[in-house]
Amino acid sequence: MAGERQRLLQQAAAAVRRGDLAGAAELYRQLAELVPNDPAVLQRLGDALARIGRQEEARDALRRLARVYRSSGQTNHALAALRRAARVGGPSAELMEELGEACLEAGRMADARGPLLEASRLYAERRDLASARRTLERGASASPTDPTYLEALVALTDQIGAERDRAAARAALSVTRCRAGDLAGAVAAAAEALALDPQGEDVLEVLARAEAAFERHPEALPDQPPPGAAVPEGTWATFRARCLVGRPDTSQAVLDRLESVLDGEHAPAGHAALVAAALLAEADRHDAADRAARIAVRDLGRSRRFAGQLRELLERLTTLDAERFAWAAQAAGRLAGAATHRTGAIPVPGTGPVAVGGADLPDEIRARLFEAEALLQHGLADTARRALRAIPARFQEHPDVLRVFGAAGMSAEAPAPQPVVVPDAPAPAPEDAGDQAPPIALDAPGAPSAEPDAPPARPAGTTTIPAPRRQGPEQESSPAAPPAADAGEDFVIVFDDEAGEGVTAPPAGFEDVQQAAGGDAPVDGPDLRALEEGIGRAMSEADAETSYQMALGLVEMGLFGQARPVLESLLAVPERAASAGMLLVRGFREQDAPAEALAAGLRALEAGEGVVDPARGQLAVELAELALAAGRRDEARRLAGLIQRFEPGSPLLARLAPLAAADS
Repeated sequence: MAGERQRLLQQAAAAVRRGDLAGAAELYRQLAELVPNDPAVLQRLGDALARIGRQEEARDALRRLARVYRSSGQTNHALAALRRAARVGGPSAELMEELGEACLEAGRMADARGPLLEASRLYAERRDLASARRTLERGASASPTDPTYLEALVALTDQIGAERDRAAARAALSVTRCRAGDLAGAVAAAAEALALDPQGEDVLEVLARAEAAFERHPEALPDQPPPGAAVPEGTWATFRARCLVGRPDTSQAVLDRLESVLDGEHAPAGHAALVAAALLAEADRHDAADRAARIAVRDLGRSRRFAGQLRELLERLTTLDAERFAWAAQAAGRLAGAATHRTGAIPVPGTGPVAVGGADLPDEIRARLFEAEALLQHGLADTARRALRAIPARFQEHPDVLRVFGAAGMSAEAPAPQPVVVPDAPAPAPEDAGDQAPPIALDAPGAPSAEPDAPPARPAGTTTIPAPRRQGPEQESSPAAPPAADAGEDFVIVFDDEAGEGVTAPPAGFEDVQQAAGGDAPVDGPDLRALEEGIGRAMSEADAETSYQMALGLVEMGLFGQARPVLESLLAVPERAASAGMLLVRGFREQDAPAEALAAGLRALEAGEGVVDPARGQLAVELAELALAAGRRDEARRLAGLIQRFEPGSPLLARLAPLAAADS
């Protein structure tokens, strides 16, 4: 094999020297088949294909190169390869998603935003709405304080048209805006969600995650819904009471407001009435709890979806006052037979039925398993494990899940104690089918796992009945500080809080991806000898080409500081000195360092003397401009000969002519 590699390499180098780039590309393709995971070969293959106009093939080769780098943990190199692939072959949805994922792997959350949004847009353009949604959910999971993804998801669900999807997306957006400190925007999104889901069946549990933020800033949550929001007063009063009942200075007022809307046309209905009854019962407002519970029984008594939750509420009421709530005990007895786990659609994002061995899995879980297996095949074990850890514990006993867990070296989570919940009902009867439309799945495939001590997921379709809150002194909090995520609460959307990760303005596009971490921190440069181990010493000239392409990718990412040492090392290679010098000169000029630019460029010209390279003429033009600006007339005059040879049409020659005449 080594002899075959050497032969192909020598033939490819000879083809390049005689200008036969098509022949060189074919030889590099053969070499890539022989050594499929060699970065240097893939880099040259992509470059050769790009130069002969085979852009899509070049893009594929560079994507292969990026995967090799990612599998070896060289994320910066992978990003450079993906950026070059986008420039060469144009952006595709898959490429932009891959670039975004690579940014997330590197911890560059702000960098990932542009590519992931672009990927979603491209997926949506070709009507692959599931992939468009998955990409946005992935970004939202990784950046829980950045509302950009969920704002895009709201727009996407408006295209899809399912009201439950639209409501769930807005509820998640409300929570994210709370985390970002945009309480006014959070209120607006919550009002839109409740207008789409007026009984709060799918969004009240999501919006509960905003309780801590509004509890710290009650002034942000008005008595009435925002103007123009078609939210029933009873539903809004229930939402507001749930958020503010823990504050000693507001709890009585919000409960008074909730109690005042229980009679008449503005009373909360359905699930909202159930939540209102639980809140009022915990506050020992038995008369009001009685009225709200009767509304809940009226609206939900025939719905098998909420039978378990309703029975739990009624049983709790009987423990408070057996005589007053004798009717509740009778109603609870009638519902007792229906309080079993359902196996139908998921009513709240992030919750679902308990999977049993042999039962089929939801499409979202199947997609995660497929993704994890593909990652394992490419050697990306850590990324695969992150995707698998996002699978809720209730699905982890399924044989297919256990099989992929085993391949990744993982084991299923042990069951943890469940919170106090209202168990849900069996699958809906035909007349209740409308209750069971599948909601949007916001626990996206590939999302990072929750913390090890995170609370367990709720059973299918359950509602946590609010426990009594201690009415202690109000905790102080700066109004300017964004509300922190509530530690220890079970949330229905899989999000990982990133410490210190703030919201920044989105870039203009994927071309504007910049380093998220501050500064130009150095990373290891391409260890070309290690990467090309076994290829042979005769590849030294090609090593320079690979180094140049890698440095070019770093420059295009705005990482000139990391590209600089690689470019300076290329000044020792005559065939690449001029091109490397051009990048150095332009990099120094962008940093407002003209003296360093001039010195680096002159070194490049000297190193490449005798090489016929048009880049020498372009470099001479840049250097002559710098020399004139610095008042170094002799240096500018000396460069005129190179400009005349390689760039005879340059307007700069007219400026240099008087200097040459004065010299003569």
